[in-house]
Parts: sequence; structure tokens; C-alpha cells
Amino acid sequence: MSESFDPFARHRQEKSEEPRKRPKHSSSPPLLLDWLRNRWPGTTVCARDIYRHGPIRDRKIALDMAEALEGQGWLAPLKTFRRDRKEWQIVGKKPRVPRDVLVVSVQATPADTDPTVAAGGLNCHS
Repeated sequence: MSESFDPFARHRQEKSEEPRKRPKHSSSPPLLLDWLRNRWPGTTVCARDIYRHGPIRDRKIALDMAEALEGQGWLAPLKTFRRDRKEWQIVGKKPRVPRDVLVVSVQATPADTDPTVAAGGLNCHS
């Protein structure tokens, strides 16, 4: 019984091994692209929008993925009024039209009110 029980021995062995590498987010740019094209309402997006409202909450990862999409041609950089602000135009995305704008106003025409005008001015029963 010369050896005493060490409850932390297993953890010390794992620490001495090679540190695990963080997985590369290779599948994340398609995830970000899907969010930008299908869920983000605007035609422009900034880095802050991505990490506050998007699928990625880490600033560095969000910026790296946006730059990867910029390199692939999905995002076009925009000039901003601040040096530390990153903003992009989403390539190929058309602006959404609000539903209020889609309602077309219909005005009554003489053809709608007078049945003889609607029939071309001919009385079919005579």
C-alpha cells in the first residue's frame, strides 16, 4: 500500500498528450450562405449582423466565413464609413418587396358599372 489513490491521474495523462486541434469549419460557409440567401431580409450584411443574428455567434469564425464567401464570389465588399466595419453586398440576391406594396389598387371603370359597355355596347337580347 505504498501507492496512494490519485483521483486526478487520468486527467494529468490527458493533459500531457498532444492537444486536440479545433475542427476546421469547412461546412460552415454553405451554412452561412444558406442563411444569407434564404433567411436574411436585406441585400447587404455586415459582420455584426452575422454574429448577432446569424447561425454563427463567434466573431472570428463569422468574419472568417464571410471572407471565405467573399473569396468564392458570393459576397462583394462595400466601402464603409469606419475602418473597423466590414460590410458586404450579397451577390445575386434581389430585395424583398413588402406585402403592403404588392396590393394593387383597383378603380371602377365604366365597363365594371354598365353592363352594355361590358358586352361591347351590343344588346344580345334584341
